[in-house]
Amino acid sequence: YIFFNSNAFIHFFMNIAQNRQKEIYDYLKKHSDVPRWENRLNRVSSVWHQVYQKYSVAYQPEIYLENCKKFLEKNWEYGLPLIRHHLDEKEFVKAEQIYEKTIASFVGDRDDYNWNPEQKLLICVAYGFGSPDSTIIELLDGWIALLQKPEQDLQADKKAKILKFQRTAYHNPYDWDAVSAMIHEIGFDHISELVEQWQSFIIKETLGYNSGRAKTGFDCWIKWLIDAKLAKNKGKSWFVGKMEQWLDSLASDMQAMNDNRELFFILTHDLSDITDLKDRYPGLMAMIEKDSYVERLHDKSRRKCFELTGGKQLASIIENCWKKQIGNMMPDPKDSGKAVYDRHALWLAAIKDLNPEIFEEIIKKWKEDHKRRKNLWIAIKEAGLTV
Repeated sequence: YIFFNSNAFIHFFMNIAQNRQKEIYDYLKKHSDVPRWENRLNRVSSVWHQVYQKYSVAYQPEIYLENCKKFLEKNWEYGLPLIRHHLDEKEFVKAEQIYEKTIASFVGDRDDYNWNPEQKLLICVAYGFGSPDSTIIELLDGWIALLQKPEQDLQADKKAKILKFQRTAYHNPYDWDAVSAMIHEIGFDHISELVEQWQSFIIKETLGYNSGRAKTGFDCWIKWLIDAKLAKNKGKSWFVGKMEQWLDSLASDMQAMNDNRELFFILTHDLSDITDLKDRYPGLMAMIEKDSYVERLHDKSRRKCFELTGGKQLASIIENCWKKQIGNMMPDPKDSGKAVYDRHALWLAAIKDLNPEIFEEIIKKWKEDHKRRKNLWIAIKEAGLTV
């Protein structure tokens, strides 16, 4: 087989003499039902399909628009000329239908082709594939403007509100203030299902798309924090009360701590951003950052909200959780398959910061249980710990 560079191939055919272009176009159109050419012209990735479409714009625009409609599900960008055409012709109902079909096509290869803006949040099906697409944002803007025309009815106004939330959540999903402001502008009742999807998206992103590691699922402190920000009947005191109850359970129940381990680490890191925790417990924060913490795009919004919703009031309870449970959370050296113990040394430094008595107990026990693990004691010494 001989393979051509697609861009070079298309560039060549678009720069030959116009009379030759017209001959090729007529030939392709005449033979479009011949199986060999039908396959090429109906496959949107084919260079011949792209050449034929570009020739159609010049020589038969109506055929071009027909093909855009025919292949819209396979290439969402074909919706753009269709929308322009219907808007120019004042065919607003048809334009509105194409707006929806175009974005449904955009998310189609990621999810399905039945995207409904009232039922499914765009970011949940199209955001894990890079940054927000600027053309999709422009489409949402155009769609909203169309629905807000004076001649539109109440149903159109309701849909426009839903699309405004879709646009905000797609463009700035990690900006809690922007999303919250839009929710309050529109009214929670209009978009309650979509708001819940946004909350789930944030929690998944916080846990690195592996929310299953938190056995409590989506009913966790991050959801409570968002609820406190959004709901008029909740707020700071409600959030602090929920957190105190949850943290008390972590301090007294090791299984609860294990089930919420990653969420607790994130909470501690957020607390360190608004208090002097890093200065008082440098070993603890070094362990958290190196052992499991990953900085994420929405951390700034979450921490700001946490501080404004009474986060500092929880400092002593969070510290108490660590002091009570850190000895139980300590990884066992026998589980280190490659005799690498840097992680264990980090944990020991954190324990020494928080609870020196537990530190001494662990060292005493390890001197009996792991006295032959030479690399363990080397790692402890290199961490600057005196044993």
